[in-house]
Amino acid sequence: MKRQTVKAKFRAEYQALKNAVDRCSRKNHPQYMDYGGRGIRVDPEFLCPVTGFTTFLAEVGKKPDPTYTLERICNDEGYVVGNLTWTDRATNMRNRRKPGVVVKDLGWGIGTYVTVDRNGHHKKLKSPIVPLGDRVQTIKHWSIELGVAVPTLVQRIQRGWSPERALTSTIYTPTKAPKPNA
Repeated sequence: MKRQTVKAKFRAEYQALKNAVDRCSRKNHPQYMDYGGRGIRVDPEFLCPVTGFTTFLAEVGKKPDPTYTLERICNDEGYVVGNLTWTDRATNMRNRRKPGVVVKDLGWGIGTYVTVDRNGHHKKLKSPIVPLGDRVQTIKHWSIELGVAVPTLVQRIQRGWSPERALTSTIYTPTKAPKPNA
């Protein structure tokens, strides 16, 4: 009878390490930009073809339950010694980085606008600039003035609409009636 390899005996743990390596090193992986693309790396000790998996297994141990997932304790550090643990999915989901808001320049630059939260604090935010006639304002300001949602205006411009058409077209309801404030 053939002896079972360590990788076969601890298949779930091996798959967790393999998935981490793929996310951090394969540029065509769907999650590469969230991991390898932002500098998250796998410890070189875990990458050794001969001893890497046994080193990983010695570091994190056996998966306590099939529902557990591999977690990095500090989200900004890689899959390195001292930063790995097994946790349930709910705990893992709470250990997330805050998403960064990326403002895309639609061709005329980026501007700022100020909002006031419910506590009265002023917050300076960024928004793409769009010209119409002799006026130039952020897309957020156009949205407020025209009563059209920001994503609608952005999608129109990204689809190649001219600023004039994007900002002045009427939005219709499913019954083909013009929407109010549009």
